[in-house]
Amino acid sequence: MSLLLRNLQKAVPIHIGRLTKDINIIRQILGIENYDLAVLCVDNTNIQSLNDKYRNIPRPTDVLAFPAYDDVIPGQLPSIEGDIADLGDIFLGIPYIHNYCQPNEPDRKSVV
Repeated sequence: MSLLLRNLQKAVPIHIGRLTKDINIIRQILGIENYDLAVLCVDNTNIQSLNDKYRNIPRPTDVLAFPAYDDVIPGQLPSIEGDIADLGDIFLGIPYIHNYCQPNEPDRKSVV
């Protein structure tokens, strides 16, 4: 199935090709390459808005994940319903991740 990867932020340059390759390797290792997945790279304003709306935490964060199904059981893949094999959406707060990496000095590419 497909991976939708979009960089919707301009604050921190990222290499979309490398990130796509890395995510696809992880999908293969986890055995989820038959599921659709959206990964959206956003700025602090957008991830803060989502964090506030869905978690009532009005500050930026590194990652927010929204499963496509309501009845998700941790550690189990959802059953494929008809033609729909969707894991959901992952939002990466790229500036937040970048700022975290600065004082702690890990390689941003390996963190993302």
